[in-house]
Amino acid sequence: MAEEQNSTALDIISAFKALNTRKARREAYYGILDLLDLNEWREVKECADAKSLTRDILGSLPVELVARICRLLGLADIVALQAVSKRWRELLSSPVIYRTALRSHGINGPYDQSSHQELHSAFVRYAQQRLRLELGRPCSEAFYPALLGRLGSENVVSYCNGRLLWADRDQDDGPFGVLLLSLTTGTLSRFFTDEREVPFHVAISDTAIAMISMRGDCYVADFTTSEEGHFHLPSAGIYYFTLSGDRVAVITRNSHLYFWDLKSKVTREFELDVLPLCVAIHPTEDRFTTVHLEHDGVSCHSYHLHDTAVDGLVVAHYDITEKTITRRQPAVVLQPFPENTRASTMYRRVDSASCNIGVLHITQETQPDKADLMWISYDPIVDKVSTRFVDKKSSDTFLGSFSGWRATHVADDLVYYVSPHRDGWDEDAGPYILNLDTGLVHEPTEISILHAERDLQELIINDDTPASWLDRPMNILLRTFGDSTFFGWATQTGFKIYCFEENIGMSWAQPARQQGQ
Repeated sequence: MAEEQNSTALDIISAFKALNTRKARREAYYGILDLLDLNEWREVKECADAKSLTRDILGSLPVELVARICRLLGLADIVALQAVSKRWRELLSSPVIYRTALRSHGINGPYDQSSHQELHSAFVRYAQQRLRLELGRPCSEAFYPALLGRLGSENVVSYCNGRLLWADRDQDDGPFGVLLLSLTTGTLSRFFTDEREVPFHVAISDTAIAMISMRGDCYVADFTTSEEGHFHLPSAGIYYFTLSGDRVAVITRNSHLYFWDLKSKVTREFELDVLPLCVAIHPTEDRFTTVHLEHDGVSCHSYHLHDTAVDGLVVAHYDITEKTITRRQPAVVLQPFPENTRASTMYRRVDSASCNIGVLHITQETQPDKADLMWISYDPIVDKVSTRFVDKKSSDTFLGSFSGWRATHVADDLVYYVSPHRDGWDEDAGPYILNLDTGLVHEPTEISILHAERDLQELIINDDTPASWLDRPMNILLRTFGDSTFFGWATQTGFKIYCFEENIGMSWAQPARQQGQ
């Protein structure tokens, strides 16, 4: 009898296996489930609980495909995902993942020749630095006294890749050349023009510094070779000033662009159709790019743009020859705006080693109360324009009392900015950290304008410090500056600097405060 029952059960199983459609199989097991008693249902439930109904999709993918996915993730995100399972740790710790992740975040190095341990160390170091940057937790801080003077403005301070340049002044606000400070070593260099003219604008690149005097003379010096030169601008009304290597691009308010380099010492001039949002000089090729706005095919001036209808971004490329500038045709027109958009210029550029940034405050005619920030960046190396929108709810502090140079692009998706109230710095002064991808705003506790101001007098008083410095207001913020390694701001009495790289000691700085002190 038992053998007959076993045979019948096998026949039922064989018959179920023979069913070749989903509908037939469903009818069969639904019919069997209807016949089960309570104890049999308990057994079925135990079997279901023991059966894993999930599949490790990431763990089953080839490492090359996982590497492409990791390009879209933050370094700290990859570290967090490594803890999900043993398979994920093994996969996400492979050399190809480390190389791809580092390079996708602009962290270049000879990683193809690096050992697995070297790659792991580099990845962990930069992931930790990125997390500190996101949370606003620097490793060290410094104050460097500098008399920027009553005539100081945001144009007389410039930063690039760990070097800070500013127009120096004596105790009577007289010109004293430009000073170059290495934030990693504390080394100072001073530059003068032949006639010691007053610097009106300054700029710095990885290899050179440049300054424009009030008389329109532009002076360029390569601090790696000591080569220098100068040229004269017909107008001192400067709209845009940028430097790449030893090559200078200057746009005057009458829309004339002047290009000059230290090697040829030849001035090229080109009359632009419109004042652009930004200008980007290619770091290795003889060309530059401008980005400007248009509406219905008509170009819009970016200078003092206010509640202007816009529908396109125009990317124009220019070739630099031995003596002339030639515009390539046709220009590239992008249309990233919603319909019926009106725009106002917030500011034209933010510190960034790789991209030139323009920011617009935009509204739609159908939703006049809904304001957004549009961040526009152009990377000359890959010839790509990127746009991001951040809604008003996420950026009220940014839209509050914001002006010109009080923001710094420290990473592709992170902006440090200061938004003071009109009566001066108070508890809401910031700085704030805006994540452009998420729209979230974070206010760090370890970086504080007020906290810094209370300690400035103690830091700058020494035997060589003029007493008159202490009569100057500490809270006149000229601008912020920085990148993923350093962030700081300039006031009329000096610079407050924070470092996020643990391997940079800033031995000339006081130790960073510990949380809670």
